[in-house]
Amino acid sequence: MTLLKRLQEEARKEYVWHSPEIGDYIQNLDHPDDINDLIANTVTAVLDEIEREARDLYLESDDENYQRVLTDIKAIITNKRTEI
Repeated sequence: MTLLKRLQEEARKEYVWHSPEIGDYIQNLDHPDDINDLIANTVTAVLDEIEREARDLYLESDDENYQRVLTDIKAIITNKRTEI
């Protein structure tokens, strides 16, 4: 199961269970791809923010091990973007 599909299923369960108003919104979207776009845009925004923070921390750090970890985090983000 792709990351997007997993997030879609989790979002549907979570929103319908914990927030009926949002659950109703999700259930009433005009097209099934609307929910995919909503989730993809949200996840992409979060990944963008994490990537910015990792970049800033990398630039501020003099520790090679810490920089290596941050580089690995950025690589993971790139891979997750591909899945979305």
